[in-house]
Amino acid sequence: MFADGAWSYQISEPGRCPDGRPTVVHDRAEFALPVPASDPIEKLTGKRQLTTDAPCAGTTDGTVLVERIGD
Repeated sequence: MFADGAWSYQISEPGRCPDGRPTVVHDRAEFALPVPASDPIEKLTGKRQLTTDAPCAGTTDGTVLVERIGD
């Protein structure tokens, strides 16, 4: 989705804890529109957060680079 100058996504899906027990994984990311924006946009840098529910609750934050490699 594009809103307020950024693309974002949020998905939740079933996952597994390291010991095999079921959990839910929530994946969220946001990519700000570069300034100035090229046409086409060659690279986007964003922030990503992965969160897992109990029984192995935790959060991991990171940076994501999306790079255009061709048409």
